[in-house]
Amino acid sequence: MLRHTLQQLPGRKVVFTNAPMTYAKRVLKLLAIDDVFDQVFSVESSGFHPKPALRGFQHLLQTLNVRPGRCILVEDTLSALMTAKRLGMKTIWVSPKPKRPSYVDIRISSVLELRQQGLA
Repeated sequence: MLRHTLQQLPGRKVVFTNAPMTYAKRVLKLLAIDDVFDQVFSVESSGFHPKPALRGFQHLLQTLNVRPGRCILVEDTLSALMTAKRLGMKTIWVSPKPKRPSYVDIRISSVLELRQQGLA
């Protein structure tokens, strides 16, 4: 179900993680979704400026050669979503909490709900 949902998402799919590259790739492989993503942007890739650091986000955008307004960050950490929103990204918060802050565009309980939001 997760694999299918991710495959249905339009556009480039990039993992932006504070984890080391080897760990992130192992987790994606274990979940059998490693081939669904176009790129893994790890803490090393960010120049060791992990989320929510602005420099890490800027490095990501520069590496991907994309404008923030063309990006959606799906994240469970509010501080990272706040940085993304400041840059102009659309934000999706994965959380069971019903109330969402103003800088969160959409709140979902599970990434599987991306399909219900019309994003997948």
